[in-house]
Amino acid sequence: MSALEAHSSDCVVVAVGASAGGLQALERLFDAMPATVPAAFVVIQHLSTDHKSMMVDLLSRHTALQVQVATDRMALQPGRVHLIPASHNLSIEGDTLRLVDKAQRGLNLPIDRFFADAAREVGARLVAVVLSGTGSDGARGARVVNEHGGLVLAQSTDTAKFDGMPRSVVATGMVDAILSPGDLAERIVRFASGTGVERSQRAVREPLPGDPLEDIVQVLSAHARIDFTAYKPGTLVRRIDRRIAARRADNRAQYLQLLKADPVELEGLRRDVLIGVTSFLRDPAFFRTLRAKCLSAIVAEPRSTGEIRAWVAGCSTGEEAYSLAILLEEEMRASGRRHTVKIFATDVDPAALEVAQSGRYLQSTIADLGEEHAERYFDHDDDWLTIKESVRRNIVFARHDLTAAPPFTRLDLVSCRNTLIYLKPAVQQQVLRRFQYAIGPGRWMFLGSSESLGDVSPDFEVVDHKAKLFRCVRRVSLPLELSRRSNRIRATGQTSARAQRQADIEAARSVLMQSYVPPSVLVDEERNVLHVFGDASGLLHVPTGAATSDLSRMLPTAISSVTVSVILRVLKGEEGDVVIGETPPRRTHGIVRVEGRSIGSRTGRSGHVLLSFRTHVSTPASPPQRARAESDASARVTERLRELEDEVLHTRENLQTSIEELEASNEELQAANEELLASNEELQSTNEELQSVNEELYTVNAEHQEKIEILRKLHADLDVMARATGIPMLFLDTTLSITRYTPAMTEFVPLTLSDVGRPLDHFTVRLDAPWLLDALREVVHTGLPFQRELVSVPWLPDGGGSRRFLVKALPYDAGSGDRAGVVLTLLDITAVREARAWQSVIDGLVQHVAMLDANGVITNVNRSWNDFARRNGDPHLRHTSVGANYLDVTAESTDPVAAEALAGLRAVLAGEFLPYGDSVDE
Repeated sequence: MSALEAHSSDCVVVAVGASAGGLQALERLFDAMPATVPAAFVVIQHLSTDHKSMMVDLLSRHTALQVQVATDRMALQPGRVHLIPASHNLSIEGDTLRLVDKAQRGLNLPIDRFFADAAREVGARLVAVVLSGTGSDGARGARVVNEHGGLVLAQSTDTAKFDGMPRSVVATGMVDAILSPGDLAERIVRFASGTGVERSQRAVREPLPGDPLEDIVQVLSAHARIDFTAYKPGTLVRRIDRRIAARRADNRAQYLQLLKADPVELEGLRRDVLIGVTSFLRDPAFFRTLRAKCLSAIVAEPRSTGEIRAWVAGCSTGEEAYSLAILLEEEMRASGRRHTVKIFATDVDPAALEVAQSGRYLQSTIADLGEEHAERYFDHDDDWLTIKESVRRNIVFARHDLTAAPPFTRLDLVSCRNTLIYLKPAVQQQVLRRFQYAIGPGRWMFLGSSESLGDVSPDFEVVDHKAKLFRCVRRVSLPLELSRRSNRIRATGQTSARAQRQADIEAARSVLMQSYVPPSVLVDEERNVLHVFGDASGLLHVPTGAATSDLSRMLPTAISSVTVSVILRVLKGEEGDVVIGETPPRRTHGIVRVEGRSIGSRTGRSGHVLLSFRTHVSTPASPPQRARAESDASARVTERLRELEDEVLHTRENLQTSIEELEASNEELQAANEELLASNEELQSTNEELQSVNEELYTVNAEHQEKIEILRKLHADLDVMARATGIPMLFLDTTLSITRYTPAMTEFVPLTLSDVGRPLDHFTVRLDAPWLLDALREVVHTGLPFQRELVSVPWLPDGGGSRRFLVKALPYDAGSGDRAGVVLTLLDITAVREARAWQSVIDGLVQHVAMLDANGVITNVNRSWNDFARRNGDPHLRHTSVGANYLDVTAESTDPVAAEALAGLRAVLAGEFLPYGDSVDE
């Protein structure tokens, strides 16, 4: 059985996505594609629903494969090119194509949709090809293709007329090869012939002894600093063998040597094995369940710290982490509750984390979020969107290995979706125990659609089985199986004497600081604490609420007011190098003396302030001394209070004025912002629609250009044919205006190229036919052909005999059924008429007349000759009619008369015997 006879479910499926400029790329691709390739092709384009596509006709000119438009439930067949219909999107179900209605509104991404559906159905038998086009359609689907083991190919940007789509898919890092259309065809043929998928599947089933696969994994683990032995062997084998096929290595041993010599290939293998596939609101229905049953409960809970803590493990490029932050923000907005959100998003891939930290994504990747969320939480930049800082600041991205590093703690939610499926079962259970420790009883865990709890299921309550949402019911101890990194620093012997002396010096300095240096704090101009010297725990405390480094909020009230005063005086440069302030006596602290010194400078002003706090415990005094001290203290306090009251009053007045101005400005800005948001939404929606229409128009234009080229060639062929035949022809429209003519017609109507479009009655027709115009109008009116003979007197100066013409007028249409005009043809039948007249003359003779050429071939006979031949044994005139060689026929006869006739004919033809007795000279 040939490859083309195989069942469609066993063949390779090649999904080709193209948009603007894609027609030329498709033609070059299929020009280089052999008709025997064992693959089914599906071409996905951006087509206008208002235009009838001509792709079947255009593409059929460049391939021997069968080309047809896909219909619902059409079976995928090898050796066939299936085209997307203009009015629908395509998906795949089993081995059949399904038509899906286009969305009435919003961005339509047919290439992404088909790539994703085909990858889930076909898996490693899929080849996804992205050709010329604008935008980013295809980039999102390429991630899914890569995740399921398919091959992703892209047209090189230097050969693409529009490089938007190829650049977008290359930016995902999931592309296996970037080639010209002709080279893409060769790569597809090689993959479809079995060098890709079949090798990978065979390697999984039949591992060979001494296979260098383990060495490849060790080299990869050392490069990536990840223990890939925790990954499932099947996953590793498929990814490694896919890279072997991509690099055309003969075997794994050769590929191992390539890895050791080529760091670029090593990085490519690392990227392939890590399978960084994610998207915003991946599985939207599951995220709706998460918000309704989990996030709403988390937001509704009263919190002493006011902080919600979540962990997105295996975050890849960050889409899921941002999705969770957006859903929490939406839930807090809807419930009217406000909490601080802290989301830890971790992954082992530094390259993916760089993308996540930038928060910059292609517009096509946020299709599941919807336009409202895209406008509210993203800043737009052409085809790119950047997450707003209000969402970004709630997320901490960090590199973290689930199989080795300890987990986070005190979490409300752990989300780890479609990461565990790549790990060995034992490692999965180990990671799940760490998640259980991280959340504790009453908290939630959110897994992927293909993942389960396994052995830890008794410790969890199933909140929603389909959405894989669970709630922990039992606490677990910290796992002790945390692996130790082999590259940790170990002690290597005794410390050198020099290092020991340095350690003793540092210890002595620490003792002196604790024993003799008063508690001191270094602050900046904004009173933020930069460093603490000595033991200041008796003075400083952390206030409740949001974290702060403001020294005035960390000191007791009595000390804080004096400290602020000292800082202000130091910054103003008052009272020399040291500024001193004291607090009234207090039972808890006694008298606190605050000393301030300027440290460093900025543009002439003090930059930092060093504050030292010295506490003096007051001693008992006599009543008069105590009275005077209290009086002095009371006076100082009164004076200080008056100063503070004046300062507060002045500050309050200024603040009130500023608030009023800010409120007015804020109202104006709010109104302007709302108008801008509304305008921006309208413009964004219009831009998306225009972009889609532009791509559709470009595709239609490309098809029209192709048709125009075909028509141009046909027009040239018609011109050549008209000149070659030499027949006078004149094409007229329904008003008898000239639309086209052949060069031979200029003999009868004096025409030039500039006369096209002029009515025929503006010219003198050099024929004796005054009835001609009326006859042409009758043909246009009735649609019936007209034919008539006429004799034309020669008008040329060199004269000549009269000429006889057959005038024919035929109606014609442009293919729509409506008459488009009439074509006038003049056939010169002069020679025909003369021949008929001569034939009539010889037919009237009773003698048997035949005309021979120099070779004895009969060129003409009269009626008497034919009658004689029929009576004498040639009823069908096979031997005596025009075209027969009469000499040969006579030579075959046994009649003596025939022999004499033959001799006489040969003599006449040779000029030896002349009739009527005339000599040759005469």
